Amino acid sequence: MRMVRTRQFIPYFLALVVVTTGLVACSKDTDPATVAPTVQVHLPSSPELKVPTVNNRHPDGTYSVEGLIRSRKKLMNKDVRISGYIQRKYVCDPDQQACETPSHAVLVDELAKPHKRLIVVGGRSSQFDSLKTGAHVILDAYYALHDPRALFVRTEGVLVLPFQKDEATPSPSKGTE
Repeated sequence: MRMVRTRQFIPYFLALVVVTTGLVACSKDTDPATVAPTVQVHLPSSPELKVPTVNNRHPDGTYSVEGLIRSRKKLMNKDVRISGYIQRKYVCDPDQQACETPSHAVLVDELAKPHKRLIVVGGRSSQFDSLKTGAHVILDAYYALHDPRALFVRTEGVLVLPFQKDEATPSPSKGTE
């Protein structure tokens, strides 16, 4: 009989707990939204965001490396004149039949802070042999997505140096037969 009376009071007890919890939770004294913050936040000032200026061409009319890469949509598969510095040059040993890395040079705008790079390729009968590491050069080259043998394929493009005729070799004249 005692057990039955206890069961009768359980719903009343639960209702009392819910009501008192609701009253305490809705009290205006403990509402965190109305309490003034005591912490002060010290943030740095907003930085100035400027778009960097890029010179596509040098004063002499030659393209910069970054300028050529930015203009690649209109200049790809065309002859271009570009100036920059040879950051490094790799030459494959002529005695090797196959090289792991083919002969190439890397052209940059600044040696101290190279940002954009272009691969320069060319055979023995091109200007490639005269390129020196660290030298400032002006190149007339064909700007393509890959070199003629497709060993270098780059989205920035590849500069292919043209074939140069040897001046010591006489050219055949049209009048002599």
